Amino acid sequence: MDKEKIIAALYSAHNVFVTPQNPIRGGAGLYQAIYLDHRNLFSFIEERHLVLKALEEKLAAEQDFNVLAGKETGGIAPAAVIAQSLSKPMLYVRKNPKGSGRQRQIEGVFAPGDKVVVVDDTIVTGGNIRRAAEVLEHAGAKVVGAASISIVNENLYKKQFDKLGLKFTYLVTMTELVEWGIANDKLDKNQIEEIREYLADPLGWGIRNGFDFEADSNGNGQPNGQ
Repeated sequence: MDKEKIIAALYSAHNVFVTPQNPIRGGAGLYQAIYLDHRNLFSFIEERHLVLKALEEKLAAEQDFNVLAGKETGGIAPAAVIAQSLSKPMLYVRKNPKGSGRQRQIEGVFAPGDKVVVVDDTIVTGGNIRRAAEVLEHAGAKVVGAASISIVNENLYKKQFDKLGLKFTYLVTMTELVEWGIANDKLDKNQIEEIREYLADPLGWGIRNGFDFEADSNGNGQPNGQ
């Protein structure tokens, strides 16, 4: 895996947004000085192939599974692409049960005991992966791992993943993305100090700088839900 090529592809596909003066509220309810929007990746054919092939190969080498489950919404597309390439079944897990139709929270078919890896595009606090894993386990699946293109900081969720018995596969950290961006003049030098402050405390940076700490309808962003 050529990490520099992966990071260059993410920048090329407009996945990295650095806005410390006007931070973006992410799905975890936290205001982020750096926001990773991997949904853009799917509009860029070469970059999409390079990044997802790298995640596919790393996942296949590191984890033993027979089903992929995309987490709504960011994990659905990468899970589908990788599942197709590996000839694996694929599910997706909603944040809440659907309010119409069959009112299901898990879309797709699996057998009890199937070994499932939950896929998301990026992981900030780990709460979304944990909740999806709990839903799948309650339905009879055996969740064995998690996978994502990027993460903020593995130390933020290693304990909860270890507690759940989840192996964890990812390609790049936010720090690696930032350091590459600095070295290759992709980031505004006037923002570097504030970027480093955010990376040192991604959960507390927004509150410390006067931005509200909000939680979505699933409780994402609450301190006890990280």
